Amino acid sequence: MVSAQYPNKLYRALMNSETVLTAWDGDKLVGPARAIDDGAILAQVHCVLVRPSYQGQGIAGALIERIRAHYKDYFCIGGMPEHAKNVPFCERHGFSRMAHGAAIQIVNPDFRGED
Repeated sequence: MVSAQYPNKLYRALMNSETVLTAWDGDKLVGPARAIDDGAILAQVHCVLVRPSYQGQGIAGALIERIRAHYKDYFCIGGMPEHAKNVPFCERHGFSRMAHGAAIQIVNPDFRGED
């Protein structure tokens, strides 16, 4: 995930997100997940990160399930996987592809990752 390449910006993003969930191995952070929401109807999952050495152990799935539980009364939880290969993972956790939707974005070519 691109945001993991910019730890200072990622930290600020996590601190300014409505919902941040984490997975720990003792005192070692192994995975954060964050979402933003409008307080009533829509939540958007923005990242689910797991340290490479901890991947494949169900941590990302557990974080997604915690996000689903947190937003169980919302109309919609959206997400936009950075890679198409992650869509089946999302579908296993209850997400579905939009019938007629498509991901859109504007990328800032002048973005500087670190302060």
